Amino acid sequence: MGSVGGTGAPGLHDEGDEMSSASEVTASSTEESVGGEEAYDEKDLISGPRLSENSTVPPNILEFQHSFGYDCQLHSNLCVLDPDTLAFISGDLIHFFRISDRKMWFRRSAGGAGLGHIAKNPVQPHFAVGERGKRPKIIVYEWPTLKVVALLRQGAERAFTFLNYR
Repeated sequence: MGSVGGTGAPGLHDEGDEMSSASEVTASSTEESVGGEEAYDEKDLISGPRLSENSTVPPNILEFQHSFGYDCQLHSNLCVLDPDTLAFISGDLIHFFRISDRKMWFRRSAGGAGLGHIAKNPVQPHFAVGERGKRPKIIVYEWPTLKVVALLRQGAERAFTFLNYR
């Protein structure tokens, strides 16, 4: 499994690594706060392959190699996480790009139904990703560890299309 700068963070994949399982937010939509004590199981927040109900194909028959996607039609779909790292979303993946060596790595969404928006906290070393799908979540990650610091629920029925820190 790939990692960010050797952190070994679960759910991250370098190019060529095998993929193993692989609106504004207000305080009223949070169940856990950024400063809360709750720990999150990273494995529960990474989607795996999606198969048809009667599929006879094994779920891990394919190996993830690379995503070429950049959705330029999404509003503000590019975040500067630090002076050397950019992040953007496409489909079901968060893409991380290190400028200095042009290295790209990925993290899958939690719900598996796609991602709607990404936003960087201008004060804290955090970024948020809004998902798509039935009762989507917003997941707030700490950068660069990718530790989940907050899981926001019940803010939308089908998709988050814009996130903004105030």
